[in-house]
Amino acid sequence: MVRERLSEDALRWLKSNGIDISEVIDMSWPSSGTFVSQVIQSDGERCFLKQFKCSDKFARAVNAYENWLVDFEVSVPRLISVDRPGLRFLMSDVGDCSTWENLSPDQQERIQFEAGKFLKKLHKVEFEDNDQTPLGEAVLRRAQATYKRMLELQAAGSQEYFGGTSVEEVANIVSGVEEVLPLLNLCKRVPCHRDFWRRNWIWPRNEGKTCDEVSFRVIDFEHARPDLFLFDMMKNWSDCWLESAGLESAFWDGYGRMLDDQERLLLHRCGALHAIQTILWANEHQQTELLSQGQALLAAINRR
Repeated sequence: MVRERLSEDALRWLKSNGIDISEVIDMSWPSSGTFVSQVIQSDGERCFLKQFKCSDKFARAVNAYENWLVDFEVSVPRLISVDRPGLRFLMSDVGDCSTWENLSPDQQERIQFEAGKFLKKLHKVEFEDNDQTPLGEAVLRRAQATYKRMLELQAAGSQEYFGGTSVEEVANIVSGVEEVLPLLNLCKRVPCHRDFWRRNWIWPRNEGKTCDEVSFRVIDFEHARPDLFLFDMMKNWSDCWLESAGLESAFWDGYGRMLDDQERLLLHRCGALHAIQTILWANEHQQTELLSQGQALLAAINRR
């Protein structure tokens, strides 16, 4: 953690919201483009200031908190104040988090169960879908854009970003999405977090307690938007499920149902696309953890 000094403008805005600052700690992730500050007040109370460079990420996060998450109570942070011109908001603190490795297997399975419950509830939130593009067509465009990006990198002699993949492999992924296009077009968009994995989960420090006493919170909604529900499974799949069938089973127990055969087909076709996109992004941004996840997921799908 790094202590930081906020700009005078940010300090004035916090003061206008009644925040009496004692200490500010930088909690930002590298390469995120969003500045996250833990603000400790003189009375010991804590809150978080998020300042955005990207207006789209800011708008997605605020939309999620204001329109999708109003009935989620303690499961997500509470918006305290929003500064739309300044692309920033202040939100409540949902507690410290223990490390995943310090949890017992039963506690890890309980967290996966709660993650499934959370997504089930999120995916059922009603909203108005104003996107006129059929969902399958939108997914296919993403695949085609990824293929185009691979061709550009190849032409520039930048194959080091490929992470062991090839243009031909991405072409096959595009073809795979085209094959299931009718199925994808039958799907409806639902509210999605789109960065749903344990980096964005909070389970307060409670080592030694039983699995039933493990609580669960979700943060970071700047990628949230309507999408195919399966894209909310991808990072959890590559991060946890590949190593533990028990964790995946616990998740689906929380979600309330298993995927049917057609949905599992879509999961694998879209999972291959997600894996390639992750590999490219992680290589370009030197994110070794995400690179490993993308490579592991693609390898698992290719072994089917």
